Amino acid sequence: MGGRALIGLTETRRYAKDEFLVLCNKIEEKLRKETKRYELVPWIRSKESFGDLDILAVSTAGIDNRKIIEKVFAPKALIHNGGVFSFNVEELQVDLICVKEEDFETALAYFSHNDAGNLLGRVAKDRWDLKLGHQGLSYPVRINDNTHLIKEVPISKNPERIWEFCGYNFENFKKGFETLHEMFWYICGSEFFNRESYDYAALNHKNRTRNRKRENYRKFLEFLEENKDKLKAAPQRTEEEKKELMFKRCTQYFPEAKVKEITKELTEKAKAHQEARTKILEAVKDLNLSQKEVGEAMSKYRKDCGTNEEFSDKTLKLTNSEIKERFKKVNIVDKEY
Repeated sequence: MGGRALIGLTETRRYAKDEFLVLCNKIEEKLRKETKRYELVPWIRSKESFGDLDILAVSTAGIDNRKIIEKVFAPKALIHNGGVFSFNVEELQVDLICVKEEDFETALAYFSHNDAGNLLGRVAKDRWDLKLGHQGLSYPVRINDNTHLIKEVPISKNPERIWEFCGYNFENFKKGFETLHEMFWYICGSEFFNRESYDYAALNHKNRTRNRKRENYRKFLEFLEENKDKLKAAPQRTEEEKKELMFKRCTQYFPEAKVKEITKELTEKAKAHQEARTKILEAVKDLNLSQKEVGEAMSKYRKDCGTNEEFSDKTLKLTNSEIKERFKKVNIVDKEY
């Protein structure tokens, strides 16, 4: 994905569209015999040269994708990074993206049309603090002023509903785009679009570093600058305001996900867990244990309590003296108390 994974491993080059399409047909003929389900990831139609080919495939339990690639294509170079196998077919880099069956449709939409999914995902993030990726739409539940991630609550893996949720017509998206500018205008077409959310300053360090390397992201920023008078900037909202807007819209579009209820439950449990840990550390601070010994002792104490919920419930009901005695009872620490 990007056409640079095999540099230094084998000779690759960009292919003109005509020869690229011929090679695509040859690759597909071989894949049909070996792969349960696959799709060539759609690209912008006016693109005239290609440095790589992205193929989405279902990852089947018990199937060794590396061995299949070696058997079918006999590449000179093959690397595996996450769920992506990059290898050469003739002089073209091919990226085989392996996903679970349940993620296939969302992944296909997300990876289609040269970074459209990445750009569209900024709408979900900016408006509602949601995460849109190849596994679908989810809500990262955080505490401690959004610094600590508890869990991602899954919302939907249905691309048509997700696109509609974000203010887009999915049927138009599936038809594809003739040019990058046509795709850019599509991204800007949602009522929830905010041009300022794409500025590097608005991104976290990880996304800023990643998107600086993306040629199409840089082109999109240039497009936004050229058309800034035609595009709106959304009003600034606090994290709490985003959360309330998100709960309201998720209840409307995805009531089955129960995002508000699950978020409340996860947050309460996480805060109770933190309070229990804080209470223990306060109760045992005069036992003169090192940080490592406290960590090991805490682990034994938690295991003795049972589940995480039982750890929180039992600890918060005890006095500091009772916690200290229980702490000492379940631990063997070579210290003089």
